[in-house]
Amino acid sequence: MALTKATNSMITGAQINIKDFESLSSGGTDWQPAIQAAIDSLDTGGDTTTGGVIYFPVGRYYIKSPIIVRCANAANLASITLQGEGMHNTVIDCAAGFTGDQAIQSLDSTYCVYKDFHVLGNNRTSYGLELEAGGSEVFVERVFCQNFTASCFYVHRCFMVTMTQCRSKGGVTGFDFGGDYNTSLNVSNCYALNTNAAGQGFLISDVSYSNFTACAADETGRYGYRIRNTASVSFDNCGAEKSQRSAFLFEASAAFDTASSIIDGTRCTVNSCFSSECNLANAGYGSLRSEQIDTSSLDVEINRFVENSVTGSISVTSGGVDANHKLTLNSCKLTGSIASTVAVLNPVDVTRVNNKAVTSANTPIVDLASVFGSVNNYSGILNILASHGAPTSGTLYNSAAYVLLVTRTAGSTTVVEIAKNGLTTGGGASHPSFTWAINNGTNKLEASPVNSTSGNFYFYIGQLGSLSAS
Repeated sequence: MALTKATNSMITGAQINIKDFESLSSGGTDWQPAIQAAIDSLDTGGDTTTGGVIYFPVGRYYIKSPIIVRCANAANLASITLQGEGMHNTVIDCAAGFTGDQAIQSLDSTYCVYKDFHVLGNNRTSYGLELEAGGSEVFVERVFCQNFTASCFYVHRCFMVTMTQCRSKGGVTGFDFGGDYNTSLNVSNCYALNTNAAGQGFLISDVSYSNFTACAADETGRYGYRIRNTASVSFDNCGAEKSQRSAFLFEASAAFDTASSIIDGTRCTVNSCFSSECNLANAGYGSLRSEQIDTSSLDVEINRFVENSVTGSISVTSGGVDANHKLTLNSCKLTGSIASTVAVLNPVDVTRVNNKAVTSANTPIVDLASVFGSVNNYSGILNILASHGAPTSGTLYNSAAYVLLVTRTAGSTTVVEIAKNGLTTGGGASHPSFTWAINNGTNKLEASPVNSTSGNFYFYIGQLGSLSAS
């Protein structure tokens, strides 16, 4: 009786061993046709039971064109898994003569999994693993992408993507989440290493309601984490070492507020993160840098950040100053100085007004209301630091402090000056010397210069009681 060998691909629902398609591998010099045939064999058209697991045993699989995982059925249930034997044991290698923009492209695919393999680009194509165009519920685990000319990992217009224990090396960007609009990303224990001189470990742009946990970026050409146009994004227990410009860069510009996104500006939270050896000697900025390129808003809260060391004397810097640019630092440990006009240290309900021209009487400074939102009834104490320059910088500036009791009730307002100290007599134009009043019609706190005071001033305003200044 003759025996016929049964392969995994002959058993419905079984794992497919890529070796079953070895006859299509051009003698092992180009596995792309074999891998693509295995993927395509799992697509059953409109049948919602499409999908399966393609297993790559230990070995090196040369490819000369992109592997494409796409969802071709109406139910959008690709459910395809590419499974290797480990990121150093199963290697998908872009061979000499490779043509195309990416090694692996996951296109509009749902419920797909990529795990336990290495994608080696040899700088022959732009992207390693690219998740693109509406992909969702995609899981990437223990994948190593190395040496691509643009990004090792590229996530473009996806949602509900989980990446864990992945690694990148080389390229302009290790992990690129800057393609169109991404939401619901959960990225944990991922590591970016050795980007090129113009690069960053993580690019997070046009992203909302997402989380980055225990990630690391080492020896990056410019930035560990470059963050812009975000909303409800948090970085928890992440670190960056030997960034050549800054560990974290926060950017805001109207140019980033694209029509394809509902996000305007940059808002995120950094919790218990770490940096070491940021290099100011290479046109660097310090561990933390915020840049507001125009009037697009930037509001970042940084909690318990620890800086181990910085090459140079500056830890925090900023570029561009507007009323909507704020960097809040709570319980942070920094080894250098803060050269920033927008940083607020350990604030308790602090409102900041930057570079305000006060050259005439009754100049509006802030709006007043109760903590409940009422503009008709409120009372509280304002503690005001006024300075001719940014009081958060290391430079000495002419400054003055005021404590005011402010009350509004039954349509009338009262300002009582409890105390004042510093340069309060108006002895020079740069002396921040003012009297204070409230405009009954607008509910604005107004400053009037004393004597020769005239110029641009900074105001940091703390508030107590049922009063809110904004």
